[in-house]
Parts: sequence; C-alpha cells; structure tokens
Amino acid sequence: MAQDEEVRLKIEETVNEATSLTMEYMLEHLKDIIQEDVYGWESPSNAPWDINRTWQFLNSWQTYESGNDFIISQDIETMKQIIISGVVVHHDREKLAGILDKGEGFQFGEREGNPSNFWEHFTSNFVAIFDKKFRENCNKLGLDFN
Repeated sequence: MAQDEEVRLKIEETVNEATSLTMEYMLEHLKDIIQEDVYGWESPSNAPWDINRTWQFLNSWQTYESGNDFIISQDIETMKQIIISGVVVHHDREKLAGILDKGEGFQFGEREGNPSNFWEHFTSNFVAIFDKKFRENCNKLGLDFN
C-alpha cells in the first residue's frame, strides 16, 4: 500500500509540474499574440506610438495556481497611470483589454472599430495547444501519456 501511495504522489507531482510548465508556455503564447495583434497593428495616424509604448499591457498578464486550478489573468495594477505627451496612459486600464480586443472605445491610434481579437485568437485553439504541450511536458518529465 505504501508503494502505491508513493507512486500516486509521484504521478500527481509530475502532472502538476507539467501543468505549470504548460501554463507558462500558454502565457508566453498569449503574449506573442498580444505582441502581434495589439502592438503589431500599425496606426494610420502619424502619431509615433512606438516611442511611447510602456509594454505594461503586455506584461500585465500572469499565470498562477489556486488550489487545483491554474489560471491566466491580468493584473491591471501593474499598468501604471502615467502621463506621456500630455496624455494619461492607462486611465482606462480596467477596460483596456476589452477595448483592445473588441475595438470599441478607443481614444488613441485611430483604432476605433478595428478590433485586435487577441483573446479570441488565444482561446480559439487553447485546448489543442495546451493538450499537445502538456503531453510533451509529461514526456519530458518521464510520464508517458502516448
């Protein structure tokens, strides 16, 4: 019986580690999508947006474990409300993810009506990517799921 418990604990530990590694990968995947869909969009305006980028929206995303759940969420407190060229940046940080995703409520960059759809791009194939990467991580850690 003790040996069965030891095996169960080892499997559980390996699955948790594989899940954690997979969530870190998924977080980086989300950041890649944000980089492409949000920061990679070129404004038709002449405003030099790149020199004023804080990258705080990109870096506000995090992954953490809560009980048996692994979560990707945004910590809006990391987006500081600062003034750049007379404009308060992140004054709408509570709504910024939705604004960027849906393209509604923009007051900068002439992006009104041009949604980035970054969240849809991320979630549309989340399960398939997660499953593949999770299996790879389990295999790397010595737990064969094939």
